[in-house]
Amino acid sequence: MRIGNLKIQAIFALFFAMILLTGCADDDDGAESGSVDDDSVDDDAADDPGEFEYPYCEIDDAQIDDLMGRMSVREKIAQMYFVGAQSFPFIQLEEMRVLIEDIKVGGIFVQPMTGVGLTAGWSAVNVNQLQAMAVFSEYGIPLIISVDQEGGIPQALNNLTAGTDQPGNLGLGATFDPLTAYESYHVMGEELAAVAINAAFAPVAGLSISHEEISMYTRCFGEQTDNVSALTAQAVRGFQKNLVMATAKHFPSHSTTPGDEHFDLTVNEEDEQSVREKYLPPFVASIEAGTEMIMMTHSIYRAWGDEPAVFNKAVVTDLLRNELEFEGLIITDDMNMGSITLNEWDESPDVMALAAGVDVILDAFRNDPPPFGDVSDYNWSFEVAVQIEYVYDAIMDGRLFLENIEESVRRILRSKMKYCLFEDPFADVATAKEVLASDEHFESSRRLHEKALTLVRDNDGVLPLDAAAHVHVVCPMFAQLEMYPGAAWGNIAGTDLLAQVQKISPSATGDTFLAGDLPINTPKLADRAANSGADALVIGVYNALYYEHQINMVERLLELGMPTVVVALAMPWDIMAFPNISTYLATYSNRDLAVETAARFLFGQAEATGRLPVSIPGMYDVGWSH
Repeated sequence: MRIGNLKIQAIFALFFAMILLTGCADDDDGAESGSVDDDSVDDDAADDPGEFEYPYCEIDDAQIDDLMGRMSVREKIAQMYFVGAQSFPFIQLEEMRVLIEDIKVGGIFVQPMTGVGLTAGWSAVNVNQLQAMAVFSEYGIPLIISVDQEGGIPQALNNLTAGTDQPGNLGLGATFDPLTAYESYHVMGEELAAVAINAAFAPVAGLSISHEEISMYTRCFGEQTDNVSALTAQAVRGFQKNLVMATAKHFPSHSTTPGDEHFDLTVNEEDEQSVREKYLPPFVASIEAGTEMIMMTHSIYRAWGDEPAVFNKAVVTDLLRNELEFEGLIITDDMNMGSITLNEWDESPDVMALAAGVDVILDAFRNDPPPFGDVSDYNWSFEVAVQIEYVYDAIMDGRLFLENIEESVRRILRSKMKYCLFEDPFADVATAKEVLASDEHFESSRRLHEKALTLVRDNDGVLPLDAAAHVHVVCPMFAQLEMYPGAAWGNIAGTDLLAQVQKISPSATGDTFLAGDLPINTPKLADRAANSGADALVIGVYNALYYEHQINMVERLLELGMPTVVVALAMPWDIMAFPNISTYLATYSNRDLAVETAARFLFGQAEATGRLPVSIPGMYDVGWSH
């Protein structure tokens, strides 16, 4: 575990404790499983991009001209900054007031479980409070308010945080059905819109091409360009049908550059033709579907030079803006990531990004230093007001051109009008309570999880298990300190596989463990399994391929010789660590509905129609299922 992760992981541990104390994890998962009416998917979702209609509002260029004429240069620059609300409203109320009312930033990135997520009403009230600071200030320019809402693990509104779990992109990729992406993102869009969140930093449009590139976790739709392109387009449509701005990310595809941008400046060495053929089509599909935003990667793409893509005019302006004819907002990834702040730059990174042609600077940590390593040697300020001064000075001395800045601000204002924010940017609390975690949304999600669930192997015919038999379960606990190995973020759900198996088979016994670099008491777990008297053993794994302690535990449990099912609750490559297992199931997520669906499938109460969206080297090709 990196030292730079400790601050974030301490915050995660605090929320973990809060949930244990408050009992936020609800045993009632909602409505009973059932079929979903075909009307849940819009009839025009499968239409050609040019025929698909969004409920946009009209753009008043005269009003934009008036606002542009009244704003100072610094205020125009501030509209280009989207800043994070990490602990709002607990301890940041005054700081956010200054940023919104005085500095006049253009957007807010809200963190889950603080600004949004404790309840539907809490979320709506907090977002309204942020929006009111802007709307009732001098110019009345509403905010673009965004979250990470990719589905699966990176999902601000999920079962635990007042929303509805979704399978996540890799799970949706396992369906090989673009309309599942539309349905999933449409549900997420309805829930975001109900609490007045008008933008989401999703979908990830990159490819998952190697089990060695783990920082994108299960966030990509898969390995095949065509499948990823089709699902990306429908994800954009699902969001924007609800007037939630989609953000295809991370251009031109961070997932193909080994390493973690939170800590490293990663590099793609492939030639330009390879990048164009494999990695650009999903972004082209998102543009054709009308994505409002595209987020840049910090990674270096050697095909276009030695600069990070976000600083590279050949990538941002020449390729994305001009050649691909993208007319929407180009936004940076968080400029606090270690790929930026752990390196030396002769110019302000914000200035370099704007010079390359981006419209929006994302500053997820506002005025605070980021937790991604030791930034004591970083020679640029983390204060938003100072960053704006860097840009202002660059305009004054000709390093940036005012006309380019004003063009970006106009784009931002046009997007805000287009998504009806000047008409009504607020949430209705009563509506939010009705929409979030509704029975209809749960039914839809349960069906999607069954479509995603993938039975990779059942060579000995162990499945289905008999609910009357004695089953022993060893699985990860519901909270993990690392989303993926070395991650800055934890992963917390509301249940675990043991609890879900016990709902179906109350006589089931078992133990849970904490995945990661920490030791696991393998002798104890193996002894309890051996003495359980169970007829079958279910082992849940969480990125086991990358954790030696977990591999050792699984190998010891397999030595018991019991009929065994291994369930992969995160990335699907764990079977590579124990290739001789007879039964292997991939869920692509450890969220509540994914785990519940897996448990129901084990006992023959659910289907598993998914196919592998990625290859498992030396074992299975893309598209495989048992």
